[in-house]
Amino acid sequence: MGVCHHAEYGGVGWPIAAHLWNPQMRNWGYQTYQDKAAYLKALRKKVEALVPMKQKLGVSAAVYTQTTDVEGEVNGLMTYDRKFIKVEPVLLREMNAPLTGYKSRVNQRTKLPSANQQNRWR
Repeated sequence: MGVCHHAEYGGVGWPIAAHLWNPQMRNWGYQTYQDKAAYLKALRKKVEALVPMKQKLGVSAAVYTQTTDVEGEVNGLMTYDRKFIKVEPVLLREMNAPLTGYKSRVNQRTKLPSANQQNRWR
């Protein structure tokens, strides 16, 4: 039996005005939202749709479209200029936890020194 994967999913667009490739053109996503709350809700729905695919069909991989906006296509997790991250990595990790089995270990980690402390890492 071969590997079962979802070759491409996502297409959730959110145009960020100050970070568009060309503000004069139509900036689009397969589903386009105009605010963070609506964008995150749609993104979460896409990720949650993968859970039954994993449980019932054995899907072992899924590729999100796309990591960054590409010219007028605003489906990225980051803007075209890579200066604005549309979804915080911690939240994205939490969204994907039912797929990856990730459990937060925040309380188990060693606290890193602040920039003001004189510790040197080797």
